[in-house]
Amino acid sequence: MTREEAKKMFESMETGPVASMLPSIKGLTDHERRRYSLRNLINHQLERQRHHIMSPSEAHPAACLEDEISQSIAADLKILPPPGGSFVPYVMGAGLDTKSNANGAYTVGTKLLDFIDYLRAKNVCLRLGAQMLDGVNSGIALPVQSSGSTASWTGENPGADVSQTDSTFSQITPSAKTLQSTSAYSRQLLSQSSIAIEEFLRSDLAAATAVGLDLAAINGTGSSNQPLGLMRTSGIGSYAMGIDGAAPTAVALAALESAIADANADVGPLAWATTPVMRSKLRQVPLFTGSSLPCWQGDEGADQLLGSLALVSKAVPQGLTKGANSDCHAIIAGCWSSMTIVQYGALAIVVDEFSSKKRNLIEITTHAMFDVVVRRPSSFAVISDARNV
Repeated sequence: MTREEAKKMFESMETGPVASMLPSIKGLTDHERRRYSLRNLINHQLERQRHHIMSPSEAHPAACLEDEISQSIAADLKILPPPGGSFVPYVMGAGLDTKSNANGAYTVGTKLLDFIDYLRAKNVCLRLGAQMLDGVNSGIALPVQSSGSTASWTGENPGADVSQTDSTFSQITPSAKTLQSTSAYSRQLLSQSSIAIEEFLRSDLAAATAVGLDLAAINGTGSSNQPLGLMRTSGIGSYAMGIDGAAPTAVALAALESAIADANADVGPLAWATTPVMRSKLRQVPLFTGSSLPCWQGDEGADQLLGSLALVSKAVPQGLTKGANSDCHAIIAGCWSSMTIVQYGALAIVVDEFSSKKRNLIEITTHAMFDVVVRRPSSFAVISDARNV
């Protein structure tokens, strides 16, 4: 694979469409997408809370666009947002224009990314090709093919029927786990109306969600309200560096590729994930004996490991113990389209202006429900004892 091909693959993985989308989100017009503002939604929640305290008997403040979209999402999902909160669409504006001075002429348009773009840009699993199934509002079961039919050679008139071999299937039933984050913003920040502030809010909230989701998808325990992560899923391939762990080699990396291919599980583009420390190490590991080329190569953001897309994340485990050493890192190879991230309902935001009032801060808490399903464990293989020695 050339570096240009790797960059194109990276771009297609990063911006590929989600598996589904809520009807209310699909129904947003271009005008509504341009007008949608997280800052407006937060300020509307604050206004609604103050009205409830100061004038509970009077009619509530008129609904804003963001509130109407939240109500529409609730109707689609047939669930209510958390008390005092609002649902947020993953698609939140394809682009916003800024107006110049008093004459009102439009300046050059400024691109404001959608929330899903931010989430994908910050979530390693989605960037590597994991599928996202969003807007789920009831129990679902994902079908998995356990075995396939086989063919056999026969004579012209064998005198007996060909042996019948049927495909077999099983089901994986995901269940919702709640992911929350809380951040505090100053009143001054939220009072400012600019694309930069809007972009900051979206990016910050997406980052909090993406990091928590990556940690669970890669190494979630499956207990204590966490999804079961990839590295703890039975059936994935593995390669051991040694009794006490050892430095990674090109041979070990090739063994991971072979484990996936030998299981007939290379069902999509192969991609790699590891830690920042291992990236530095693999830049020094020769591609083959006597080679001056390293296993890990990079050009303009399209990093490759053995010629395939590679990314790093601190969500990939480090500090693992093997034998006498506890400084081991994980290296993951996989066809990431075999992982599905299920998102239940929609992202919800609850605004609290009272808890940190003495510091002039407003707390914003996000609520989201996810589960992670590795539909084909044999599409992944892991080294868990690579050391930076």
